[in-house]
Amino acid sequence: MSEEAPPAGAAKSAFDEIAGSAAAALQKGKKDAEEVVAKNLPGIKRSLAKGTYSACYYLAFGVTYTSEMAMELFPEDSPIRFGFRDGSLAARESRAKRQAKALPPTPPEQKVEEQPEKKD
Repeated sequence: MSEEAPPAGAAKSAFDEIAGSAAAALQKGKKDAEEVVAKNLPGIKRSLAKGTYSACYYLAFGVTYTSEMAMELFPEDSPIRFGFRDGSLAARESRAKRQAKALPPTPPEQKVEEQPEKKD
């Protein structure tokens, strides 16, 4: 007994149907994913912003608080205390100078000279 092969057109039709179903499923999945991202993106952005803020806040707080506590451990006339104070002031001045260099220079005010009126 020999089995007959399905006609070539039937195999192509079945393949086209499977490929079409797969493409439709991928499109639906893409659309669903885009909707989920669009719906949740504001919340994700808020969470990232809040996490970034908290990390920076606690880093700055930790560095500053630790420095202040370390400075208070030493007598007021201690070179260590003077070093903390002077280093802090130098850092602020350095930042101010760097920030001033980053700004574009302010153009000098140009004096506009009035032209004498011509008499005809």
